[in-house]
Amino acid sequence: MIATLRQLATSQENLTNALAAGGNNTNVPNNPKISIRIPSYKGEPKENIIAWLLQVQTVFQAQGITDDTARISCAATGLEAAALYWYLNKVVAAGNNAPFADWDTFVTEI
Repeated sequence: MIATLRQLATSQENLTNALAAGGNNTNVPNNPKISIRIPSYKGEPKENIIAWLLQVQTVFQAQGITDDTARISCAATGLEAAALYWYLNKVVAAGNNAPFADWDTFVTEI
């Protein structure tokens, strides 16, 4: 479990560095970035996953994030409670592989 948490921390650090590079990333347009927090999603029965995904995709569009791996990593920062445990279980089960093949797979599974 500790190794998995370290792997997650490394992935998040790499994502942060890639996003900070701004113009060096071909997937990110050269427009100014604004601070936008990914909305939280807990996976509770009363929550609307479609609304959450729409909000997350709107953030991606505003920030110019098109890479699937970056999208999944960013979206994961908004997961809490049961949804976060679901994600962590997927990461652990995947081992050294990516837990999701692409953004569409993540969307389908969540």
